[in-house]
Amino acid sequence: MDQPVPIVWLGNYLTVDDLHQRDVVTITFPMVEETFTRMVGLPAKGRQSGYYDGATYPEPEEYTLHFKGNTLVDISPRDEDHPYPIYQREKYRTEKTPMKRVARYVAPYTIRWHGDDRGSLRSAQPE
Repeated sequence: MDQPVPIVWLGNYLTVDDLHQRDVVTITFPMVEETFTRMVGLPAKGRQSGYYDGATYPEPEEYTLHFKGNTLVDISPRDEDHPYPIYQREKYRTEKTPMKRVARYVAPYTIRWHGDDRGSLRSAQPE
């Protein structure tokens, strides 16, 4: 049965207490999607500055960028001659996030470090 449980952040890590073998932890959070346009390329002023002498650069072009979270999932127009399918990430555009099954080690007890607010390192055994 799904039920919310209290969580504690330790730096960049999220801790969940009182887990048992075969428990499943699901973390949900809102995912922002944005689409906007940007000019990509070196403007004429930069091409004529002398710094880029001898090099050729394409004219700036307007691109439409579609982000989901911090991931660029689509860009248009596409360069059909490009050898790699860059930013073609349809699997990330779905509502359901692709899942990956992993095994994690969970210690059978919590080590109480000296000086933390939960106790001291007198015993590393369960209380």
